[in-house]
Amino acid sequence: MGSTWSNCLLDVKTFGRQTLMCLSVSWEVSSTSN
Repeated sequence: MGSTWSNCLLDVKTFGRQTLMCLSVSWEVSSTSN
Protein backbone atom coordinates (compact mmCIF):
# COMPACT_ATOMS: atom_id res chain seq x y z
CA MET A 1 0.00 0.00 0.00
CA GLY A 2 2.85 2.36 0.85
CA SER A 3 4.53 2.05 -2.54
CA THR A 4 1.18 2.61 -4.26
CA TRP A 5 0.66 5.91 -2.46
CA SER A 6 4.28 6.87 -3.24
CA ASN A 7 3.58 6.32 -6.93
CA CYS A 8 0.47 8.48 -6.61
CA LEU A 9 2.51 11.27 -5.04
CA LEU A 10 4.98 11.09 -7.91
CA ASP A 11 2.09 11.23 -10.39
CA VAL A 12 0.75 14.28 -8.57
CA LYS A 13 3.89 16.25 -9.39
CA THR A 14 4.22 14.81 -12.88
CA PHE A 15 0.60 14.57 -13.98
CA GLY A 16 -2.20 16.62 -12.43
CA ARG A 17 -5.20 14.98 -14.07
CA GLN A 18 -4.07 11.36 -13.66
CA THR A 19 -3.84 12.02 -9.93
CA LEU A 20 -7.61 11.65 -9.58
CA MET A 21 -7.58 8.30 -11.37
CA CYS A 22 -4.56 7.13 -9.38
CA LEU A 23 -6.18 8.07 -6.07
CA SER A 24 -9.45 6.44 -7.13
CA VAL A 25 -7.68 3.18 -8.00
CA SER A 26 -5.63 3.28 -4.79
CA TRP A 27 -8.78 3.91 -2.76
CA GLU A 28 -10.54 0.92 -4.34
CA VAL A 29 -7.49 -1.28 -3.77
CA SER A 30 -7.26 -0.19 -0.13
CA SER A 31 -10.97 -0.79 0.40
CA THR A 32 -10.77 -4.20 -1.25
CA SER A 33 -7.70 -5.17 0.79
CA ASN A 34 -9.42 -4.18 4.01
